[in-house]
Amino acid sequence: MAKLHSDLVRDSIRYLNSLPDSYAITYTPSPYGKRAVSDILCCHRGFYVAIEIKIGKDTPSPLQKRFQRKVQESIGFARICWSLEEVERFIMSVDKTIDNR
Repeated sequence: MAKLHSDLVRDSIRYLNSLPDSYAITYTPSPYGKRAVSDILCCHRGFYVAIEIKIGKDTPSPLQKRFQRKVQESIGFARICWSLEEVERFIMSVDKTIDNR
């Protein structure tokens, strides 16, 4: 189990990139970048997926929640995850949704 935020992001990226038709990157904020963008941005089976990683008792900020809502309103998929298992379950639910379209 990942104990650090960076470990969980790394493990999640590794998992996502091991899947067929999936490419994930980590978003690293900069002084010139957009605030509150999710930690992981992914194209999975042709759909935009945003995953915000949290550890322990961390909670998403209002801006992070807004970013995720905007992704969902744009027919993308977004979720806040606290473990690799949650990331895996989320991607399974994304796959089911895509298959049912």
